Amino acid sequence: MKLCCLMSRTSSFSLRKVCSGLNWYSTQGNKGLYRRIFPVGKPGESPQPILDQWIQEGLPVTQNELRVIIKQLRHFRHYQHALQVSKWMSDKRYMDLLVGDVAIRLDLIAKVHGIEAAEYYFNNTPKQMRTVEVYGALLNCYAHLKCVDKADAIMHKMREFGSAVSIVNYNVMLSLYYQTGNHKKADALIFEMESKHIKFDKVTYRILLNNSGANSDVEEIEKVLTRIESDTESNICWQTYADAANQFLRAGYADKALESLRKSEKLILLEKNKNKAFSYLLTLYATAGNKEDVLRTWNECEKLMVYNRDYICILSSILKFDDIEAAENIFKEWKASDLNKDIRIPNLLISFYCRNGLVEKAEALIENVNLENWEKPNAATLFWMSLGYFQRNQMQKAVETMQYALLKFKAGSNWKLNKENTVTCLKYLKDEGDVDRSREFVSLLKDKGIISEEGSHQLLAYFSDKYAFDDESLANVLDGNEDCIKALN
Repeated sequence: MKLCCLMSRTSSFSLRKVCSGLNWYSTQGNKGLYRRIFPVGKPGESPQPILDQWIQEGLPVTQNELRVIIKQLRHFRHYQHALQVSKWMSDKRYMDLLVGDVAIRLDLIAKVHGIEAAEYYFNNTPKQMRTVEVYGALLNCYAHLKCVDKADAIMHKMREFGSAVSIVNYNVMLSLYYQTGNHKKADALIFEMESKHIKFDKVTYRILLNNSGANSDVEEIEKVLTRIESDTESNICWQTYADAANQFLRAGYADKALESLRKSEKLILLEKNKNKAFSYLLTLYATAGNKEDVLRTWNECEKLMVYNRDYICILSSILKFDDIEAAENIFKEWKASDLNKDIRIPNLLISFYCRNGLVEKAEALIENVNLENWEKPNAATLFWMSLGYFQRNQMQKAVETMQYALLKFKAGSNWKLNKENTVTCLKYLKDEGDVDRSREFVSLLKDKGIISEEGSHQLLAYFSDKYAFDDESLANVLDGNEDCIKALN
């Protein structure tokens, strides 16, 4: 018991020390070093030479300052660079790592080099540093990869620390069980939490709400919501009712969703960051099909400081009602604002125009974007234009625009290729008989990670008449499934 208490106090103390500089930039921290490091954007580039140069110039840097830089890099998902700063901190400056530093490095190693490298680092960490906090970092890695058995083993080990196991760790396991369909294990974990008098927090209740909504179990959603409302220590907020509304919508109960949204609105008045809350609510009102509430909530949002993210929310929401006039008026307001001209906002209108056959309006908007000193059209802009041309059967323009889009496309992007459009482009290129252009198109698809090496060989064989493809076969190649190809006899 003494050991457990000691480890708990040690872990808590080290975490406080690691986090002690988190408000550093708002007070007195060394912003110059961070500004030098942050532009390092390519995976092959390292911030370590910048750090070395900083020291050679005789400029000071503290361990807390480095921790804040690591935190910021992690926030922007620059994991490799964050790991390099972490290693420089101990390898070059010989700074002693606290438990919190070890936990963060383990997480970064898993993200950059994979779980086996993280396990190797964990196993070679001094035993006295393997506190519940470090075990928790490894638990998060396993949960992210949905490795239930390994997560179970780590959680079992963590239980030996007794009261040091926090609600955070239980939430990680609960979420993992629901995501992997282990409902019996989830029920057993909830029973354990209740028997040990572990208080549920907002995250716990959100996990329970999400699970009930995923199962479209309206009675379970109401049961969880009643439990939250009866929990005097839950500190219910606008987000809770917004989450409940979202789950009611998923289950198909718009009336119950609207009731929860009304309750959420009342609690927003108690929040500091009201516009973010209003922006989220208006997207839920749009999903519920309630246009008047969308516009009313937007009016509330406009009374506050409005950001690009808010314009993205309102434009995507109002376009669900095909109200192009209202959307264009909102777009004019955004144009007149002094906000950074994010291309994602014009893209919302461009995508609507192209999906609805208004190609000329899309072209005019792109021309306007190019004339202004705005962020220039990106891959998504061109993909939408290609779709617009495709729907008009202007195949030469569709293929050309698709090629430009692929040149701008970044591998790993969340943007999904329109398969029907792409299949038609491939068929058009084959009919045209332009071998060089066909090869260039296939090469772009491969280089951008849209098709595999094998898929590129199959498509090139298709263009040279070695294989016969129907539309389904071409779509399967784009999906990475290359087993549905019809060979010519």
